[in-house]
Amino acid sequence: MIWDKIQNPMECKLVKEPPTGADGNLYQEKIDGGRIIVEIGNDNHNIYMWSSNHIQRAYRYPEVVNAIREIIKVNHFDGRVILDGEMAVRVNGVWNFEHGFLPRQVDVPFRIKYLANKMPATYNIFHILEWNGEDMIYRKLSEVVEILKGIKIPDYLQQYVRVLPFYDNPKTVLQIPNTEGIVWKNPDSIYEDGGRNGTKRSGAWKKWRYYIKKQVKVIDLEHTDGGVTVTVIDSDNETYRVAINGGNSREAIERWETDGEFMIEMQMKKPLYEGEKRFPTFKRFVGGE
Repeated sequence: MIWDKIQNPMECKLVKEPPTGADGNLYQEKIDGGRIIVEIGNDNHNIYMWSSNHIQRAYRYPEVVNAIREIIKVNHFDGRVILDGEMAVRVNGVWNFEHGFLPRQVDVPFRIKYLANKMPATYNIFHILEWNGEDMIYRKLSEVVEILKGIKIPDYLQQYVRVLPFYDNPKTVLQIPNTEGIVWKNPDSIYEDGGRNGTKRSGAWKKWRYYIKKQVKVIDLEHTDGGVTVTVIDSDNETYRVAINGGNSREAIERWETDGEFMIEMQMKKPLYEGEKRFPTFKRFVGGE
């Protein structure tokens, strides 16, 4: 089992700014899905898909399991192979967490079969932990990348399994249409335990997400168990609902009762296609300090 080698997958450190130019790192598109460790047994028969918290998930992705079986035949693995990657789902041709990956998290067999046909998942491989029985955890990323490049995946299977491309220049990634963000990795880094719930992030791998910040007007407020939820409107007359919790909720109530409408700044991931609603988060109050 993979967890005899490492307890937690390596994690990226989230940073506030993207890279500005090529600096010797390796760059990849950030894909928003779910982390999955694929383990192919010594006999090339048993295929396991482990979540970050060590739960077996292969049954949820039969289309990917079938594709891996075909890839095994093409590559003729000689021993256990353990891969690290991101399971993701495209909606309208774009990787989408809320409307793609999340709906695939079902356990009812007929729903799994239906969604595997309607919304097939793709396993995006970006690292190798064991290759034909050889431990790869302490090998430099640059060495692992060369092995990744040699994995043979027929074109007709690329919609289910692919090696996530590495690039030498961040501009190449940032120019990908509707990308979620960018990941960049030190080519000399080795694989590190990410800690429980991603608590250990050395910075050898980094990530940056596209975010949109907006100053919006609060036009309604309702109390919740954790604080308040406000309805806001932006300059384009688009409305959103934003949760405000803790001490900020008390200030929101005070502003609402004193001034009525007030301004806040919210943040949300960039919409991946026209008309998509993302879930905004509260950043700060605007004015009135």
